[in-house]
Amino acid sequence: MQITQITYRQLALTLQNPFKTAHDVTDQRPLILIAITIDDAYVGYGEVQAFANREYAPQSQNDALGWLKTHVAQLVGIQGEKLEDLLVQLPNDGQFARAGIEMALWDAVGKYEHRSLADMLGEHTETAPVGIALGLDEMGEIDQAQKAGYRRIKLKQANQQFEAIGDVIAIYPDQLFSLDFNASLDDSVTTKDYLKQLQKLGIDLIEEPFKQGSFATYDAEAQALLPLKLSLDEHLNSIADVQMWLAETQVPAYTIKQGKLGGIQAAKQAIDIVLEQEKLPWIGGMLASGLGRAVDAALASYIPTPQYPADISQGNRYFVTDIVADDLTFEAGHVQIPKGPGIGVTLNWPAILAHQVGPTETIKLLQKP
Repeated sequence: MQITQITYRQLALTLQNPFKTAHDVTDQRPLILIAITIDDAYVGYGEVQAFANREYAPQSQNDALGWLKTHVAQLVGIQGEKLEDLLVQLPNDGQFARAGIEMALWDAVGKYEHRSLADMLGEHTETAPVGIALGLDEMGEIDQAQKAGYRRIKLKQANQQFEAIGDVIAIYPDQLFSLDFNASLDDSVTTKDYLKQLQKLGIDLIEEPFKQGSFATYDAEAQALLPLKLSLDEHLNSIADVQMWLAETQVPAYTIKQGKLGGIQAAKQAIDIVLEQEKLPWIGGMLASGLGRAVDAALASYIPTPQYPADISQGNRYFVTDIVADDLTFEAGHVQIPKGPGIGVTLNWPAILAHQVGPTETIKLLQKP
């Protein structure tokens, strides 16, 4: 197998409603769509999921674009007998951009081998439980999400709205709830008391409460809040970060996002090592397109049961128009894992071209005369 062409284009997808977190408000989701051709025949697609700025992660979309301009020409022409031979030749930096390249490679090789991404990952389930993430101003949508059967509802919660959270839990006592603070709280006695109150309310999991939490802070709070699970997210920007937090703390849960860790291979490795330490890995979301959500679904299916509900929901809930022709299939709070070759989705090219911003960049393997 040889990479004979790489094409990438910048996209801006319009959200149905602005998505508010402690970091930012997003109404246009920037993505970079990558196409990799193997042997002039098999085309795989990936997306770079960096955000517009560095508030959430170290690499922005502009940073990722610069990485692609620097490295793509060096990747055209690399070859190998199997996927691993190609992956080992990718640079190890620039996590978001690298993940987009790697996603396209998994897709292309899956098509070459006539295997689904889930099959390529290993043993997997046919469906996976899913949850939904609601922005800070979307409390009124909880009833709709509960009726839709989502196995978990995550609230993007920046402020200490204890009474509002308690009211919601009282209305839906059998619904699994988690909170995401996006590293927005200070490391104070008041904050820790507030987190303890949330534990007493019955919140199941909290992501990244502290702005600048140390190993010691997270370790102590993780133990104090049990059975409420504290989960890492913002602190995890590479597989090395996952290994370091596992070695230094007893934090019980890890939010796995392939785009942020450097790709599907890193996410798979992270799942494996978190499980080895008897901690909980689960798949988080990053306002991905239908292409990225299909990858997340495959990774969620790779985690052995019982699986914690992944942050995967219908694309039409987020985007006015998605870049895939058909959305994932959801039933009774579970997503069906795509079975087609590679990632298993078909792209919507009219939508892609309508949302493209800037030129299309194409690098081809020069043929010898």
